[in-house]
Amino acid sequence: MPENPEWQEYRLTRRVRRVIFYCFLTAFLITVTIVLSYGSGYRFNPALWLFRQTGTISINIEPTDARVFLNNEPVKKTLPMRLQNLLPGNYEVRLERDGFYSWQKNLPVYKKETTFVARFRLFPNANPILIFAVPDAGVGALNVRNDFVYRVRAAGMDEWFVRDFITGRSVRLTRRPLQDATAVWSASGNYGVILFANDRPLFFTSTGDTFLPTVDVKNIRFDATSDSVSAITKKGAAVRFLLPSMEPVALGPADDTMTDGERIYRLSNGANDSAITLSRLPNPAEEPIKIKKGAYRLAALFGETIILADQTNERLLIVFPNQEQLKSAGTNIVAESKNNPRFAVSFGLHEIWLIDLAERQSTLLTRVAEDIKNVSFIPGTESVLVQYIARLEIININDHEPKTKIDRVSGEEIFDALVDKKGQRATLAGQINGVNGVFTFPLQ
Repeated sequence: MPENPEWQEYRLTRRVRRVIFYCFLTAFLITVTIVLSYGSGYRFNPALWLFRQTGTISINIEPTDARVFLNNEPVKKTLPMRLQNLLPGNYEVRLERDGFYSWQKNLPVYKKETTFVARFRLFPNANPILIFAVPDAGVGALNVRNDFVYRVRAAGMDEWFVRDFITGRSVRLTRRPLQDATAVWSASGNYGVILFANDRPLFFTSTGDTFLPTVDVKNIRFDATSDSVSAITKKGAAVRFLLPSMEPVALGPADDTMTDGERIYRLSNGANDSAITLSRLPNPAEEPIKIKKGAYRLAALFGETIILADQTNERLLIVFPNQEQLKSAGTNIVAESKNNPRFAVSFGLHEIWLIDLAERQSTLLTRVAEDIKNVSFIPGTESVLVQYIARLEIININDHEPKTKIDRVSGEEIFDALVDKKGQRATLAGQINGVNGVFTFPLQ
């Protein structure tokens, strides 16, 4: 059959067909490349006119109904969330909720990596509530049940009282001549001790019973897990006794001692090296650890990690189970838990340092002009409650700078402050707005 002249006029030549084929092939390859690149986390950067790999910001905080803003733009997702396909760079993340302090931070995003905002919490913006008033209270200390031991100075004498939180009754413990003294509670809150500058320590119960040790002791420490006490006698011997019994168990000569219920540590500041002798109960086994010469005291025990305070240089020496050692500034230390914690915080009069016990390194958290009295971890978060002379501050200890700081409570004087085991609320003893007493405020 003869070909149609009109069809023959519009028939594509081989060259045209080849051009069209390669155009479609090129478009297909470009499309597949773009799809695969997007699927692999690449995004087009118009500033550089390049495709670049992206990163992610993961946010998992409390409360979960907080509003999230990325570079001042609201994010229409619910917490926890992952902000994916972000080009490398810095992003401003802001978290808000009515009635809470807001949180804002410039976070770095790196290619093929995730930046985490976790174990963090927005804290309520609420005034402290008075639990009970204590007229003219001086130095005081709280236990885990909010029982309060406090000193009142009158007519040239010191009177010490304990207030039972359950009954609301105050009982006088002792009346002594004016002298410096501090009070400390056991971890259980069943017992406490008043450490006098000039007199023997006085042990007491939360209900007001008192008793004295049968021997004169110093360097008194409560065990972190039981109502046992370790101490040093005036003759330089380590002893241990279980309250309410005051009959000591001799542990041998030492300059300092501490126990965690399973292990007993005795420290001797020798002429050449300081020897830490480890005793395991109930069958003691001598395992001396040699450290560099110095005037040390036992500061804390975190599992089998020993914290020593160098009293000459006002530094801490951390001795790990393999006897590797790490130095850190500060004279006191607290950890997020007592049993093999990841993070600890050391502090002195004007500095706070974050110690990563896993990586075995320390980093300066903050340096302040006012005196630091104490630091406490807030469980379930990467935040600490810092106690100054007249105020409390919350500091976030995560790796991003600058550190988030919340001036939480201000008053005339703060004697003591405690965070409960679940991190739900804090209790403080002090003078606020002219009222002496015990106050509480929420942390979530």
